[in-house]
Amino acid sequence: MRGHECDDHSGLIETAIRRAAQDPDRDGDAFLLNLISDECLQLRSFISTWRDEHLQLPRNNLGSNRTRSLTGSLDAIRAVKGMRDAARAKDPMQPLASARRLIDDRATQASRPITEYLQNADSLDARLADTTGSVTQQRFHDVQARLGVFAKECPFSPPARRVVSSDKRSERPLGCPVGSWSNK
Repeated sequence: MRGHECDDHSGLIETAIRRAAQDPDRDGDAFLLNLISDECLQLRSFISTWRDEHLQLPRNNLGSNRTRSLTGSLDAIRAVKGMRDAARAKDPMQPLASARRLIDDRATQASRPITEYLQNADSLDARLADTTGSVTQQRFHDVQARLGVFAKECPFSPPARRVVSSDKRSERPLGCPVGSWSNK
């Protein structure tokens, strides 16, 4: 799992998933691994779709032109793009997707014409975002200038980083049948 503490195991995980995918009828473990893998990939797709739609909120409701968010982000659109990129870089299901040979084309391919157009400052999308940003900044001047209740610092702080020690984790060895594995 790229960028995670499990990096040393991701090759083994991908190999096991590939082997199970090549011959799903080999045994019960291969069937169950494929079944769980399918469900995980469907969940990953659902989460990605939700995240992509959710990240449109600042663009559609706040606009651009460095419109501040309620949490104090100086540029809400840039902030959510950073969140999106961080989520893609730390995707815990990437080894599963790689084992199934599901490639994320967004990271490897050149921009397509529609992407180039939408990223262009002269596009209708950019003009709408600029207009929305101007209206938002005028309408919510207290938020933009950090006046009144918005002058206070945002009380949100990220939670403490969770550390999982490897000695508490027990993993089933490769090739060990599911029924014979215990977490004692």
